[in-house]
Amino acid sequence: MKLVRGFRGVRYNLKLIGNPDNVIVPPYDVISSELRNYLASLSRYNFVHIDLPEEKEGRNKYQLAGELYSLWKKEGILFKDTSPKAYWLIQQFKDSQGSVRERLALLALVKLPTNEYDKPLIFPHERTFEKPVEDRKLLFEATNSELSPIFFLYSDPGLHLREIFESKVKKSLDSWFSYEVRTVDGVVNTFIVTDWIENLDDLFRDKTFYIADGHHRFKMASSKLREKLEFSHEINDSSLEPYLYVFSAIVAIEDSGLIIYSPHRIVKKFPSGLSKADFMEFIRASFDIIPFRGDSLEKLLEEVNSSIGAPTYGLITKDRETYLIILKKDVFERMQLNEFTNKIHQVCVYPIHRFLFEIVEAKYGTSLDLAYEPNLGKCMEYLERNEAEMVFLLGQISPSIVRECAEAGEFMPQKSTYFFPKIPSGLVVYELDKESL
Repeated sequence: MKLVRGFRGVRYNLKLIGNPDNVIVPPYDVISSELRNYLASLSRYNFVHIDLPEEKEGRNKYQLAGELYSLWKKEGILFKDTSPKAYWLIQQFKDSQGSVRERLALLALVKLPTNEYDKPLIFPHERTFEKPVEDRKLLFEATNSELSPIFFLYSDPGLHLREIFESKVKKSLDSWFSYEVRTVDGVVNTFIVTDWIENLDDLFRDKTFYIADGHHRFKMASSKLREKLEFSHEINDSSLEPYLYVFSAIVAIEDSGLIIYSPHRIVKKFPSGLSKADFMEFIRASFDIIPFRGDSLEKLLEEVNSSIGAPTYGLITKDRETYLIILKKDVFERMQLNEFTNKIHQVCVYPIHRFLFEIVEAKYGTSLDLAYEPNLGKCMEYLERNEAEMVFLLGQISPSIVRECAEAGEFMPQKSTYFFPKIPSGLVVYELDKESL
């Protein structure tokens, strides 16, 4: 059985929906209520109406999403491809330093392991929570479809996926269907539909996959497969086959466009009785505090990203004092020797939580009021609105660290990773029926 395969996807009929900018959206879990309202206003066919449905006049939101999905198919707004396809996504964007990057993803189906010994091996790096899993399960049951892909990483040192794309797709781009869509995050996405290419079968034959985004959707798909297995007597049961695969966006760890930010930490309020001076003393206990003399916050973030050795962070206070804070040499060495972790202490989020936030929380018996934001400009908005005491700037995370933590079975702390850009929703959908395979 193939580990990765093409499928007959369901996608928009551009002749009927017009500008794709008005219908393609970010993943549901990064859409605020304000952004949802804006997206919904762009078009009656905006994908947010299905992927992030709202209750109306007391009617169940999942039922409404299912009815709308069925209606769009009936009206021809959505249609299913007539043969299994490979769906390609080129994303062009600017990184935090303003440099233009490009990332390649293959949208396809990845086989789910049926037991702990089955292939492919798929490793998570985050914990999941029951409420979002249940939300996606109810939406799946209403539409019988996986609406958004799981974002998978895999190792491809020779960049063979890029080679296949360049030789088999890009060179004959005029012969394939494609379109360009600019999403609300400013990313230019080129979506290309091709026939399935046999070279892809060999490329993924023995690969291991690591979940970047979509842990809750992956858990939902795995649970649905387990439910089906309970009522099926053999793996090759035709009714089971669609559930053996999960809708995926596959990106090489070595892709030069793969960037993993760690959301910055915004301290919105100090615990009662804790002053700024006291908090600075907590910092000073484990970190060297160095006034930053650069001429911009972008330079401060660049300094954080380029640091080597001891974990380094940027600090901006409410009154706009700026510092570099560096884990003290003896604390850094002690952490490397004595922390009872395999790989997680190498994640930049770990030291700032372990040697500052957790110590403050233990002292005051309450959790810090933190917000998490990957965008530097939006961090500063908290300070400008007088809604934060200080902001800690965190650097990027190496993809290899994500892989190592996943393989070691160590879940990263909450909000450790922010993959940018996100894989858009609405480009193509996987309906779980035999006709899709």
